[in-house]
Amino acid sequence: MKILNLALPITVILAGIIMLVTKRFEYMIYYVLLLGGFTLFTSIRDIRKKEDEAQAYMNIIIFVLLLILYIFIFVLN
Repeated sequence: MKILNLALPITVILAGIIMLVTKRFEYMIYYVLLLGGFTLFTSIRDIRKKEDEAQAYMNIIIFVLLLILYIFIFVLN
């Protein structure tokens, strides 16, 4: 868990910087999915620590809705 706690934010920041520098946004859908995974991970961590549980549950619901949206996007394309 501690490795993911460090690796996910670094990966999200690096992916964002690379997209801004290269101005190639074709992988934006994967970046948003990675950002959603980071949000899901921090939400689960907050629930386990009993911190701000209402916001954590809302983040999990948003991630699930994004995941459903991306599944439909991949199926339709």
